[in-house]
Amino acid sequence: MIPGTLRQWLDGWGSGFQSATDASIGATHARFGLGAAKLPQRLLVGTDCSGIDAPIHGLRELGIPHQHLFGSEVAAGPRSVIEANTKPSVLFHSVLDADKAQIFYGVVARIQLVRPSCFVLENVSGIKRVSAKVLAALRSTGYHVEMILMNPAELQEPIQRPRYYFIGVRQDVSLISPKDMSCWLREAWAEVQDSVASGDAVDLLDRLLPASHPAVAQYQESRKRKWSQASNRGFPGSQAPGSHAPKWKELHKMCKASMQQGSRLKSESRRPCTESGVACCADTLFLHLPRERDAWDIICTKHAGSQELVADVSQNVNRARVRTDGSLPTVTPGAVLVSARAGRIISPLEKVMLHGFPIHRMVFPSRVTDKELASMGGNTMHVQIVAVAMKFALALVNWSLPKASRPTALCSTVAAPSITASVVLGAAAKCRKRHGKPRKAPKAPKAASAQKAPKAPKAPKALKAQKAEGMSALAKRWQKVVRPQSAKKCSRKGATAPLACRLAHRWAK
Repeated sequence: MIPGTLRQWLDGWGSGFQSATDASIGATHARFGLGAAKLPQRLLVGTDCSGIDAPIHGLRELGIPHQHLFGSEVAAGPRSVIEANTKPSVLFHSVLDADKAQIFYGVVARIQLVRPSCFVLENVSGIKRVSAKVLAALRSTGYHVEMILMNPAELQEPIQRPRYYFIGVRQDVSLISPKDMSCWLREAWAEVQDSVASGDAVDLLDRLLPASHPAVAQYQESRKRKWSQASNRGFPGSQAPGSHAPKWKELHKMCKASMQQGSRLKSESRRPCTESGVACCADTLFLHLPRERDAWDIICTKHAGSQELVADVSQNVNRARVRTDGSLPTVTPGAVLVSARAGRIISPLEKVMLHGFPIHRMVFPSRVTDKELASMGGNTMHVQIVAVAMKFALALVNWSLPKASRPTALCSTVAAPSITASVVLGAAAKCRKRHGKPRKAPKAPKAASAQKAPKAPKAPKALKAQKAEGMSALAKRWQKVVRPQSAKKCSRKGATAPLACRLAHRWAK
């Protein structure tokens, strides 16, 4: 049910990216006198705030051998997708609440604890306001760290997702000096753009599923039912009898008055049309909420004549993200994204696929709802972009040094000395991460419409003897981790205690 061109992109972008990034990194290395870039024999990878594990899919598409050591995700929906597809050796889940400020310190503590050769963190563009403090905290752990803004639209993909990526390399294995690292990242990213984005921008319709695809058809049918019910009731609002009018009505009224003063009068003939020439209105889109219907009318009036109109009508008109170049605005969990040319709302599964996930090879458990799928698409990293970020981090490590490939305390529980102990941490934006108790990933649920995901590699039996020693070292190392001053000493025991406390109690015996 997936068109050949779309399947070809999902299955084939990795090989093109591999050669393009290798050439770009090689050229940048040469300018900085760093010699040829090398990759380790194998990676041990861990993800925090895992989402649906975009970094793991990125490594798979690039063909980089690795072992997924651990994942950490609080939401049940993404956890089930992780268990069915990427299958880490251990998946941590939530038992405790943690405020957003402590999430960052949790990530820093994890880096101090595991001491990976390199790491990658991701966050929204708004983090620039506090970037100096973030960089200072990360650098205090003994790493060279720089940040770079990357957007899939810069690679000609029809989706906007500008995000800051923090690239960290442990100081004792770094190939590059701190003063050159920022410049190296900018030049390498420019090289990648020149190599990958050499042609015209990809058409959004070429990255969408056909209307006949079951995921799209079922989603459209669900929207049509809600629209029909609301239409029969005259599209009533949620205003209670005798209460004041919702604030959005006053806001929309002001917008309409402003457009009339600017001579932007409503014209049905200038309303954007679908590929088949049908006017794209609130009824054909099955918009059933009065605010969304009115917002789309205002957006169409404001951008009359634009046939490449794409807008998120989930927000008030003064905050609605609108694009007139045909690309998709940044996907958020609750976004209602209208494509005028497609003549419909982007489905939840498409929100995931547009970020580079090979949905035709993935297993999505039947218990995962459309709302959860939409949230996954709104909270994830773009697979291609995080793949580039990881290649940058790996390229800046001097893998010829034995200590770059020496397993750390946590990694030694599953890794032989010949396996590289490198961890890539993906900290997704707005993720509510908590340290929870580990549990083994259960078997993947069967799905008739998807192929079975490959099993995660098992640790050799000969390594069992190393486990006790490795966990003892882990417990000792945790005692040296610097906590934020506001953090209180944990007095809880058993299943309610934080992960690190339970690790220390359990393996110190």
